[in-house]
Amino acid sequence: MASSGGGMYAFPPTLDPSWSLKGSSRYVTVQAPNKGSLATVNIFLVTKSIRACATVEDIRKNFKAGTYTVKVPNEAQAKQLKDKLTVLGDQITKVEVVDDEFRNTSRAVISCRDLIGVTEEQIVEELSEQGIKAARHLKKGVNKVETGSVVITFNKPHPPERVQVACHSVAVRPYYPPPALCYGCFEYGHISKNCRGAKACANCSGPFHGDNIDCPNPAKCKHCGEGHAATNRQCPKRKTEEEIVRIKIDRNIPYHEARKLLESRTNAGNYAKVAAAGSMNTAEQVNIEEEKNKWLSEIKKKEESLKVLELKYEQKFEEMLKKQSEVDQSYLKLQKCFEKSSMQIEYLTKELENKQHYITLLEQKVKTLTSNKMTPNEERRPMPTKRDRSSEAKKNDELDSDDSNRSRSPAPKTLAIETTTTSKDDLISLSETIYVEVESSSSMEFDPNSISPNS
Repeated sequence: MASSGGGMYAFPPTLDPSWSLKGSSRYVTVQAPNKGSLATVNIFLVTKSIRACATVEDIRKNFKAGTYTVKVPNEAQAKQLKDKLTVLGDQITKVEVVDDEFRNTSRAVISCRDLIGVTEEQIVEELSEQGIKAARHLKKGVNKVETGSVVITFNKPHPPERVQVACHSVAVRPYYPPPALCYGCFEYGHISKNCRGAKACANCSGPFHGDNIDCPNPAKCKHCGEGHAATNRQCPKRKTEEEIVRIKIDRNIPYHEARKLLESRTNAGNYAKVAAAGSMNTAEQVNIEEEKNKWLSEIKKKEESLKVLELKYEQKFEEMLKKQSEVDQSYLKLQKCFEKSSMQIEYLTKELENKQHYITLLEQKVKTLTSNKMTPNEERRPMPTKRDRSSEAKKNDELDSDDSNRSRSPAPKTLAIETTTTSKDDLISLSETIYVEVESSSSMEFDPNSISPNS
């Protein structure tokens, strides 16, 4: 506990009692050049490259942005990481290291009456040695009257417990800004500058009626449905948003993380309350039973529709199986036909070779016969020699002398040497015989059990 200006403030753990600007932790962001993404780069490569360049306290990856938030012990290590880490360990992927403005700064409130009337620039100038980089007076009332409370921004993630303002040691308390409310769609979490929704009326939560027009409809909150405007500070939704802001500031985490943390706490608390209640009234039980029966009937309808779909798909599956069997049978038939055709082709090929060989033999036979044919006019008789001429004359004389005797006695039987002659008609008949034999051999039936022809 610490006191300042007559007030008592409980400091959250985010306030640093041993605050030192030189030894303060710093946050830097490692990203691809020009605010690019490293979502697809190997996470081991990135972390090893970061740790090789500087002393690192913590590394966290932002999956949505594809960047890495690195916590280093001091400003010197942050500068060293900026200078060294320009490319990752693969010497291909380029990166850049920039300061994380959100995590490296923090805001707090100090209250001192002597600061009334002092300009914000003078406050920053006088307190810059204590790490203060910005200041803003808080004002109250419709007339915006300046107060002695000042919102100061430190260039460190966690503000100190106290600040020395001239001769005063002023206590520091956390600054919880109002929740961000869009004055276009009147939803929390963003401002009208970044709004993408449709404009609405702050009073009745209906469509936007136009500027400077009083809404004639009764008040109705857009968030809780009660009879007040969406900007009412007592709205339960606003209280919830204020709690999210407190968690965000105390833990120094982003808004969406603070929202998730509060939702987890709320769900756990609701479960504990329901378990502690132990029993419910009759009306609640009846409503629960009705809802239960409703859901059961819906489930039965869904089950019936699923059964119908299952039957339909089973029928289609059976039809597909039948078609598949028909296709398989057709394939087997085609395969058998192909095998039979291949055997016939092989048989006919061999038969053709045999016929060609047979024709060759017949051609050779014909050539032999035509070369050996002899006619009577072409017979060659041996020429008589000189010695045989006298004997031949003697024989002729004897024959002449015996002419008278031939008429009286019968002539002796002599052997007649018949010379065979081959005429053109004989060759034609031979060729016809060859043709008949070839045709008779081609009329043989095909035997599928044997490749060779029946001879």
